Amino acid sequence: MFAEIFFRIWRRAVLRPGIFGSPEVRITKCHFDYSLKITFNSLLVLKRKSLTLLSKKTRKLKAHIMLTQIINGKILTPQGWLKDGSVLISDSKILEVTNCDLAVVGATLIDAKGMYIVPGGVEIHVHGGGGRDFMEGTEDAFRAAVATHMKHGTTSIFPTLSSSTIPMIRAAAETTEKLMAEKDSPVLGLHLEGHYFNMKMAGGQIPENIKNPDPEEYIPLLEETHCIKRWDAAPELPGADKFIEKFHDEVAISLGHSTASYEIASKAFAAFSACLEITASS
Repeated sequence: MFAEIFFRIWRRAVLRPGIFGSPEVRITKCHFDYSLKITFNSLLVLKRKSLTLLSKKTRKLKAHIMLTQIINGKILTPQGWLKDGSVLISDSKILEVTNCDLAVVGATLIDAKGMYIVPGGVEIHVHGGGGRDFMEGTEDAFRAAVATHMKHGTTSIFPTLSSSTIPMIRAAAETTEKLMAEKDSPVLGLHLEGHYFNMKMAGGQIPENIKNPDPEEYIPLLEETHCIKRWDAAPELPGADKFIEKFHDEVAISLGHSTASYEIASKAFAAFSACLEITASS
């Protein structure tokens, strides 16, 4: 019992800001080996063999900054699963993933209770949720759908419309802009799946809404709103080349519902190289 109490006091001490001469130092990698020896007079001798400090980025933090620490979970990292580690959060942002699960003094602790700790999902193509559809365009529908996805691992989202009329797109854009303006909003922008598609590849799209790119539609629309971040289109359609060339710097254009040949698709890629390469491969 004495040994256990002493060790708890010691491990809190080494994590206390300033213990190494600077209030900016905190410990991150605490995979140190230790040996415990009980002497004849019951004094505990703790031999510390190795100790690693936080990264330079984290050490620059001032002692008064509020930290949140998630412990007791299985953490997914680019190198694989990390056990007995923790995640340090400051100002709602991940500060560092460490292989130390010792409590940082002053941090608010969240016990994951053995559950998985993984990066939040970024939903770039989703039409609704919780029984609501983003094509409704209303704030109520958007909030209900977004809230549903936020309960299941999604941390940011691009509401998606299937082929819609311009009035429907405008209504959804207005709602999207309102939600995007809110603090810490998970809504990052609007995704339009159509309506400039090849009718032969309509699939589950609404046929009566599908048409060729029309500059009298898309130019005013993209001038009045800047929340549209991705727009799917078929590059073989008449007028698609002008649509792509005009807005590829503002909107990520993605191939979709298309019968384009390799040559036509390659030409479209060349028109807005990086933008299309990213969205088409996602």
